[in-house]
Amino acid sequence: MSNKTNIKVLLIDDEEDFLIPTAKALKKRGFKVDTAQSGLKALDKLEHSEFDVIVLDVKMPEMDGLETISLIQSHWVNIEIIMLTGYGNIDTAFKASKGGIFEFLTKPCDIDLLVNKINAAYDKIQEKLAYIPSKKELEPIHLLLVDDEIDFLESTSKILTHRGMQVQTAENGRSAFSKLEKQLFDVIVLDIRMPDMDGIETLKIIKERWSKTMVILLTGHATVQSATTGLNQGAYAYLTKPHDINELTQMILAAYKKKKEIEKKEIANMIDEYIRRMPG
Repeated sequence: MSNKTNIKVLLIDDEEDFLIPTAKALKKRGFKVDTAQSGLKALDKLEHSEFDVIVLDVKMPEMDGLETISLIQSHWVNIEIIMLTGYGNIDTAFKASKGGIFEFLTKPCDIDLLVNKINAAYDKIQEKLAYIPSKKELEPIHLLLVDDEIDFLESTSKILTHRGMQVQTAENGRSAFSKLEKQLFDVIVLDIRMPDMDGIETLKIIKERWSKTMVILLTGHATVQSATTGLNQGAYAYLTKPHDINELTQMILAAYKKKKEIEKKEIANMIDEYIRRMPG
């Protein structure tokens, strides 16, 4: 596999003995490399710079690798992650990270192997970016856009409607509740900063009253704290403005699929419980 010199890589590891020489080796091979010695520092870099592939350790201070991965996956959908560690059981780590890791490698890692995996991860990103779901895939999705910016509502709703979604809009949280009382929605795209009632407060009420609805937070004022709070309140994912419409489309589709998986599992459990209670 030939090396692709335009790949932007973020190395996350608290061990300088690994971080510095690995970064130098990757830079010599043409990669654009930045480093972070903790999950919190990595999230700060992600808010200010774009990366294609992340290579991170599992055991780190303040925030471990699995918690860092969870925040990255919910916020930056088009980044691939390679987990590199000298600790623990790989199968356990894979399950704990919800199966979203591109590859697991163990320390010490051969640099040529790491280079090949980074190239392969980048190829996967390009395949995802080139894919736009068909109208048939998007047609069942009932979507609610909640934002106080009228221009955003009008432009985004037109594009997503054209792609086959059934879209309604609301300019604030109370208007969103009114629509939710009249109709069920599969996915809600919700701005965080709104007058009267902010997105986090709106999210909390939505998850209390319409718990099965998937919520994607979308904001131009991203912080680690707001991302963590939103995810803890039950948000499916977190994206920043200005948004890429293909990325938003992919995230809505992923949220819809997740909702259907949950509903399918609940139905299967109900059937199993019914059969278990049958006499004889």
